[in-house]
Amino acid sequence: MRLVAVDDLEEGSVLGKTLYSPMGGVLLRKGVTLRESLISSIKRQSLSAVYIDDVFTQEIEIKDVIKEETRSEISQKVKNLFCNIADNKGAGSYDRSLKPIYELIESILDQIISNRKLVVNLIDLKNYDDYTFQHSVNVAVLSAVIGINLGFTHRAVTQLAIGALFHDVGKMFVPKDILQKKGKLTDEEMETMKLHSVYGFDFCKKLNFTNEALIGVLHHHEKANGSGYPHGRVKSDIHINAQIIAIADVYDAMTSKRSYKEAMLPSDAIEYIMGNAEQHFSSEVVNSFIKKVAAYPVGLTVVLSNGSKGVVCENTEGLTMRPKVKIYPQTEAETPRVIDLAEPENRALTILQVIR
Repeated sequence: MRLVAVDDLEEGSVLGKTLYSPMGGVLLRKGVTLRESLISSIKRQSLSAVYIDDVFTQEIEIKDVIKEETRSEISQKVKNLFCNIADNKGAGSYDRSLKPIYELIESILDQIISNRKLVVNLIDLKNYDDYTFQHSVNVAVLSAVIGINLGFTHRAVTQLAIGALFHDVGKMFVPKDILQKKGKLTDEEMETMKLHSVYGFDFCKKLNFTNEALIGVLHHHEKANGSGYPHGRVKSDIHINAQIIAIADVYDAMTSKRSYKEAMLPSDAIEYIMGNAEQHFSSEVVNSFIKKVAAYPVGLTVVLSNGSKGVVCENTEGLTMRPKVKIYPQTEAETPRVIDLAEPENRALTILQVIR
């Protein structure tokens, strides 16, 4: 399968990956042939692109570190919980509602551990109307992947994932006119927004979160050079959980489409994170991150420096900047071939362009 921009979808295309609605139900199942009415329905979901199957890419399989239905289910549960928090502004009634979240975190960890050799390949096609909830789940998944790669114990990675899942819960206590403002925030509004990490810490403390989970909520906006908030801590004083969540948070935010911006390509977001190692982020965590997250996810159409056009068909752990690419034949007499950019004979080849 390959990724196609929604605006470029053609009638008769075959959907390559099941789409889920913001409520967590199935919107369209994999394998359905897209009619004009279905394409219009997809556009109404505020999605920028979808995966389709065609003859050339039908053997290309995208394997995510967790099942799409698990991701959708926990996103909906997080949405329900966060909306409940926003309506009630207290912690007294949430202990029971947290139990399914803990169970789903265990499900996430079980799937990641079972697929621990997989690279995070999927371009997340979140609906930007439910951004906060889907973002929280993605940050939890990415954080857990990094933690496992760093050798965390099961208990340690569980607490990391819990903190990551709730890292933005404090935004439920920020005034809606600030949280939902379309334009640039004033300096005063920005200072209020920055308090969300403190609000989240105070709320999660009432739920008896462990210190390891709490510190991720409180310090995920701290930066290695001391320019972060709320306490301006430097790298040596920032807990490893907060360092991990910081990278997962920035990456998912940069690669997400919002009402006011387009999504950045994974390769560009990774370049930004690499460029800010030791300034904003821990180099150790950055190195672990780039081993596990594909710069060019499977399904992307790319152009190589030799002029060849193809579709990324595989990524390898630790070599995520150098994928395998299935090349489109130039003539009818040619057969498709795969170029592995990680092989020594292809070291001079680079990816020049990603075709959205």
